[in-house]
Amino acid sequence: MLTKVSKIGYNINKKRGVIMDKIAEKENNIKKLGKILRENREKRGLSLRNVEDYFFKNGIKLTHTAIAKIEAGKVLNIDIRNLKEFVKLYKLDFNNAFELAGIDLKELNRIMKLREKDTMKRILLYGQASAGNGFINLDVEIGDFLIPEEDYKEGFFGVKVVGKSMVGDDGNIPNGSTALINPNYGELIKDKVYVFTYKEETFIKQLIYDKQNIMRLHSFNKDYEDIIVLDKNELTCNGRLVKVYYNKEW
Repeated sequence: MLTKVSKIGYNINKKRGVIMDKIAEKENNIKKLGKILRENREKRGLSLRNVEDYFFKNGIKLTHTAIAKIEAGKVLNIDIRNLKEFVKLYKLDFNNAFELAGIDLKELNRIMKLREKDTMKRILLYGQASAGNGFINLDVEIGDFLIPEEDYKEGFFGVKVVGKSMVGDDGNIPNGSTALINPNYGELIKDKVYVFTYKEETFIKQLIYDKQNIMRLHSFNKDYEDIIVLDKNELTCNGRLVKVYYNKEW
């Protein structure tokens, strides 16, 4: 029968054994990965210097001696950028290569999402933006919204789209999407989509002209009639649609 002290010692040894097994497994997998890299390099007739040059041309400083160590399985923690380039160069199976390197893809995705937030821009969000018979309330902020930094320009804002009038053969602004609006739109351009206020109601619609050159605020959905602009003095343009963001959850 084990005493309390001997139980503690047994548990410590057990944990130590598990850790040693994991280390041995990782070392074995790293050697397998190194062998795959070496075999693929040799199959393509590339020298270590050739691979070094490839990395250098792709903005990564990885010497031929460092590559040799990776192929020999002597580098337990391979840099993710280096591994991605090896996969790209040799056209390897991405999941298999990362699994052998001991890189948790779920954790990697989580980190990448956190990094993405550093390249995002927060804009004001107004709503609800009607794509039906309702209207947008541009006087009330309903929150904010993250967009890629490269999409942003000074003054851009977002509106939350509700309704199905802008879903059809001519275009698609889905119910539940967020529309990115540029208030510095310049001159009105036919067939572009704008946020218009007409007779104190605000809509997101396409600008068109009929055969009589009468301005219409057009819905993509044929089940909705166009709004005919008979008095342009009552029409205000609040901005032009730049982009639509829509994430559908299943």
